[in-house]
Amino acid sequence: MKRLFTFGCSLTYYSWPTWADLISPAFDDYYNFGVMGMGNQFIHHTVYEANSIFNFDENDTVIIMFTNPFRHDSFIIDPQDNQLRWQSRGFIFQPNNSNLYNDQWRQNFWSAEHSYMNMWLNMKSIKELLTARSVNFKFLQGISCQNIEQTGPVDVSNSAFISPYYNQILDMFHVKESFLEWANLTFDKSEFYAFADTGIDQHPTIKMHGSYALKHLHEFCNDNTLKHIDLLHNSIDLSEQSANWQNNEFLRIRGKKVGSVCNWQHKVTNSVGIETFKN
Repeated sequence: MKRLFTFGCSLTYYSWPTWADLISPAFDDYYNFGVMGMGNQFIHHTVYEANSIFNFDENDTVIIMFTNPFRHDSFIIDPQDNQLRWQSRGFIFQPNNSNLYNDQWRQNFWSAEHSYMNMWLNMKSIKELLTARSVNFKFLQGISCQNIEQTGPVDVSNSAFISPYYNQILDMFHVKESFLEWANLTFDKSEFYAFADTGIDQHPTIKMHGSYALKHLHEFCNDNTLKHIDLLHNSIDLSEQSANWQNNEFLRIRGKKVGSVCNWQHKVTNSVGIETFKN
C-alpha cells in the first residue's frame, strides 16, 4: 500500500480541492491533516501524531506545506460544545485577532525572532524524523516566511542572531517559491473565486492548485491530471462558499481525517475517527 500524508493550513485543506487532493489519485490511501488557520507548531505536532498512529516507512509519502511563522497555535481547548479542538486563529496581526493578540501581549509573550526559532525547530525535527524512517518527503512553502502584507510590520531586531535559523529554514524547503505569492504573481485578481455570499476569496482556486501541482509535484501527476483539474474547477459552486464542503466531486477525493484533527470544525467531511497511538 502506498500512502500519502499531507500537512498544512487552509492551503492544504479547504472547501474546494487543494494540491493535496489533486495528487491523491496516485496513491492507495490518503490522509490530510491540514487545518485552516493553523501554524507550524501544529504541523509539527500532527506529523508526530500521524507517525505514532501509522508508523511511517519507506513506502509512505509525506508532503508538508509550511506556513508563515507568525501564528499562535500551540493549544487545544474546548470552546463550549464538549469538543476539544485545535484553535485556528490565523496570523496574530489579523484585525479580527486584536482582542486576543494586542500590543501588550506581543510585548510580553512574542517576538519575531522566537517565531523563526520555533519554525526552525519544527522543520528540523520533522526532517530528522522522516529521514530516519526513510520516508519520501517534500517541504513546501505555502505562505512566505518573510514579512508579508497580511501580518503587518514585523521587525527582526537582531538579524545577526536569527540569520542562522532563517537561512536553515530556507535551505530545508524543497520548493523555495511561496505558493500564495506565486499564485498572486501568476494569476490576475479576476481569476480568484468570487462568491455571491462572501465575495472574493484570496485562497488559490482549483486551477491554481492544479498548476502548482503540475509544476512542483509533477511526479504524482499523469496525462489525466489536467482533465481532472478542469472537471473539478467547473464543479465549484459560486453561489454559496460553504456549499462546496458537500460537493460530491470534492468529497470523492478529499483526504481522511484521523486523531486530533477530527474535531477541529464541523467542516470535517471525511473523518475516520480518533485512533489511539499504536507505535
